Amino acid sequence: AVEDANARGFGSLTSQPVAQQNVKGRGIWFDGSWSVVITRKLDSSEAGDIRFAPGTAIPVAFAVWNGEQRDRNGRKAVSNWYQLVFNLIKFD
Repeated sequence: AVEDANARGFGSLTSQPVAQQNVKGRGIWFDGSWSVVITRKLDSSEAGDIRFAPGTAIPVAFAVWNGEQRDRNGRKAVSNWYQLVFNLIKFD
């Protein structure tokens, strides 16, 4: 499952209301690793959503709970912070 949530630091994770869950995602386990695709409109009108603009760096990190490893609540794998930048390419 993919969840649309917001955080401003450790311990501040807040899930957006059900009506504002405007992300979709899917993960596939293949040959010993996961591939995950998450989608959302760039111009989301939800109050808690970040506004994506071409060329603007957005800090992003990911948390993954592994039930097989008994991950629950605060026990999870957390990524480093990355800079997400969208570059729009126009095709004729």
